[in-house]
Amino acid sequence: MSVAAAILMAAGMLAGCAKKPGSSNSSSTSTSGSSQEDDPLASLEGSLSGNLIVWVGDLYMEVFETIADKFEQDTGMTVELVSYTGLTASDKLALDGPAGNGGDVYVQGGGGGLATAVDQGLFMELPEEALDLDKFTQSTLSDYRYQGKLYGLPMGAETPALIYNKDLLPTVPDTWEELMEECGKYADIENDRYGMLMDPTNVYFTNALIMANGGYVFGEKDGIYDPTDIGLNNQGTKDTYRLLETYYENGWWQRNTEFANMEKKFSEGKAPAIYDGPWAVASYQEAGINVGVAALPKMANGQELLTYSGSYGMAVSAYTKNPRASIEFLKYCVSEEAVMDYCRATDRIPVLSACLELDEIKNDPIKNGFAQQMVNSVPQPNIPEMNQVWTPMVDAGILIFSQNQDIDSTLDQAVARIKEQIELMQK
Repeated sequence: MSVAAAILMAAGMLAGCAKKPGSSNSSSTSTSGSSQEDDPLASLEGSLSGNLIVWVGDLYMEVFETIADKFEQDTGMTVELVSYTGLTASDKLALDGPAGNGGDVYVQGGGGGLATAVDQGLFMELPEEALDLDKFTQSTLSDYRYQGKLYGLPMGAETPALIYNKDLLPTVPDTWEELMEECGKYADIENDRYGMLMDPTNVYFTNALIMANGGYVFGEKDGIYDPTDIGLNNQGTKDTYRLLETYYENGWWQRNTEFANMEKKFSEGKAPAIYDGPWAVASYQEAGINVGVAALPKMANGQELLTYSGSYGMAVSAYTKNPRASIEFLKYCVSEEAVMDYCRATDRIPVLSACLELDEIKNDPIKNGFAQQMVNSVPQPNIPEMNQVWTPMVDAGILIFSQNQDIDSTLDQAVARIKEQIELMQK
């Protein structure tokens, strides 16, 4: 599975429906009769009157229809939901925004995609003092920060975790090493049986092990990433790749196997576990697998395995003529009711701490398993330079694990390639 499929495919599944599109005709004056003390958004341009344009994905329409209806009832405004097909509408905003034809609010994933859009001047910084940010799980909120500033609010999140066949692995071992050994007992490659499956070429998955061993993608301080400090060829990362190589040498993994084929083998009951995301669970259940989900066990040395998380939510166009109403609409999108409706529709994990305590989450072994991993997750580096990491590292993994290339020199070359690509994109 490419990182686009693993991370971004869900963004194209975001909710939406089509009402007649148009351009915002809301007032450009502040809400009259409101003081900053009574209304923390009162100082912003615009008012709770007129028309608001909201761009959303073409699936899961009912979620945003419900939010829009409630917003209309409470404010008297008209909300027009404009649907789009694909992974993102920010490319459309880049064309329409400067001409005054774009929407006010957009569904927008966090992380590097958001950072790229912010660099293009597409989304406005949000006034943090006017928002209740303490209610969010902080790793998901971090997905919407770029260079220390907030540019959106999450609604749902996802992260990969341990998905296992309870008929083959009734109990998850306490440590990663024990998990690999226990699953390895089942492996018999010649007879089409495998150990714990994962994609060792994809940093989206391997980052948890890389970090546990002292490696990293970009250096970070106080939430600010340094794209000149790349740790994908330091000693910790190289030790991680040597560890992964032992799984092939032990006969637990098969070389030259694409992740899609690994998912197929797990669906066929030929492996006790797979390191995969929530998007895959339904297909495994439909195949008849007795699915369990759990957080990755910690390393034997006590290090937690911190998976990458991705968050999906809403951002406000930098070209909106009514930031006042736009941000108010965002607040409706992140109510507990709206977040739960969104997560039920998308099979994502709620981003609000209170929602994680609901019986609906805690008593569902699948949702709770991913929620537990979400506690041990970190946002992907939310800078545009992250887009230059994926392909060189996939290529390096293929060279190492399928063509038996030297680990040290191959990772050194991959990092050199990443640096070259970053230099080109910054010119």
